[in-house]
Amino acid sequence: ENRCPHERLGPYRLLERLGEGEFTLACRAERESPPRRPVVLKTVTEPALQGEWHSLIQRWAQLPPHPNL
Repeated sequence: ENRCPHERLGPYRLLERLGEGEFTLACRAERESPPRRPVVLKTVTEPALQGEWHSLIQRWAQLPPHPNL
């Protein structure tokens, strides 16, 4: 199936599922508010929110943002 699990995520409209790994899902999306532009959003799936992966993701979330993202 090429559908994303949700139609929207924040200011983005999710258009198409591009791929899925063990812990992430990538969807092609479009930002609806200016500046309007196509993007790829990668989200964390349910298995990644459990056990040792959860603590790793929490540590990643506390890192400063990358200047190119």
